[in-house]
Amino acid sequence: MKVLFLMGLLGAAFLQVNAQSLLNNPIGEKLSSGVLEETYLSRKISAFNKVRADYPNSDTGLNTALYDQARYSIVISMAEAQQPLKVKEMIKTMTSRGYKNAATTNAAVKLAEVGMANEALTLLKPAMDTMEFIQKQGDSQAFTPEFIGNYTNYTIAKAKVLNKKGDYRQALDLIKPLYEQHDPNSFTRVQEPYIIALSGLGKKTEAFELIKHAMLKSSATVALREEAKEIYLDFYGNESDYSVFVDSTAGVAKRRMKESIASKLMERPAPDFVLTDVKGREVSLNSFKGKVVMLDFWSTWCTPCKKSFPVMQKVFNKFRHDTSVVFLFVHSFETERDPKKATSEAAKYMMENNYPFRALMDLRSTTDSRVAKLFEVNGLPSKFIIDGKGNIRFSLSDLDEDDDVEAEEIVQMIGMAEKGMQSVL
Repeated sequence: MKVLFLMGLLGAAFLQVNAQSLLNNPIGEKLSSGVLEETYLSRKISAFNKVRADYPNSDTGLNTALYDQARYSIVISMAEAQQPLKVKEMIKTMTSRGYKNAATTNAAVKLAEVGMANEALTLLKPAMDTMEFIQKQGDSQAFTPEFIGNYTNYTIAKAKVLNKKGDYRQALDLIKPLYEQHDPNSFTRVQEPYIIALSGLGKKTEAFELIKHAMLKSSATVALREEAKEIYLDFYGNESDYSVFVDSTAGVAKRRMKESIASKLMERPAPDFVLTDVKGREVSLNSFKGKVVMLDFWSTWCTPCKKSFPVMQKVFNKFRHDTSVVFLFVHSFETERDPKKATSEAAKYMMENNYPFRALMDLRSTTDSRVAKLFEVNGLPSKFIIDGKGNIRFSLSDLDEDDDVEAEEIVQMIGMAEKGMQSVL
């Protein structure tokens, strides 16, 4: 079964799929292709209803997470389509608390973005009222990690909605305690609503300094960078000078990024393997000794994997002419029982999307994908960077909210593995 894990406090850009739980369950793939990968709301709903009709009484037990994952996708599309009543109705049908809370908070923000801030606040109100009541009671036993996580997410969502509504004072009063309780450098999601509220209240200088600090830490969101540009142009009215400012902060941010990445360095021997690529050629990891290998475990059914491919394309382009760096995309945990068909589908996906990646087939023997098991892969996507001596130097399982930041981080990791630590700091 394919289950998405909402990383951190349900706020990451990309969701990792529990690959082991997908095995022998066709419902996940049908919901993925028909709902998660579909753009049009009407088609999402039709596909969802068809799966339920084809597999009656299947929305129980472990399958509940699969269906709630699909409902979550539908809810977000409904919010984008300005359908708050249908959003509320769909959320009521969800049984997984994690998905229900994520759907509520993210749909509220989407509604506010399309001009329906009042409806968004109405959506958030029942849960916020309940949590605020519990807060006032002061029962420490009620403050479980789950409660704290939910309260945090709802508070951030409500503050964002209030900012969209233009009620900056209420947004600041709401988000300020949370901002002061957390280190904004390590908990970056709380920065945006706090700084936007400050700026909306006319505290432009303070807001700009905080955004500049976030930019230097490579933690400024797109909204914050847009706000910084607006403030800068309002102060100085010179776009070329703003470009110089951005370049200067980028240089410092890049140095700090390298220092952060260096702290994640590891050294573990990579297990050797021999696999066949989609063209039928055998590939051995040991044959690339002396080169840096970027190993990416993925699958055609894995939506987060495919969402990460544009990032990987940017990384690939950086090293396109560097013969000392190799990219291998290992297709694992396949649901298709026919090896030839599975290989054909992987090759087709790469070709149709114009990806130049070399795809290897880690076909299942009985229940496991052998190479994925060797690398202790429990979820997709999972990425490993292996140095020229055959040691794993970096392991990645979730991606940054900003594609450009994530691509640059991976580029720096490959550079460290390629050149050695002495030349990168």
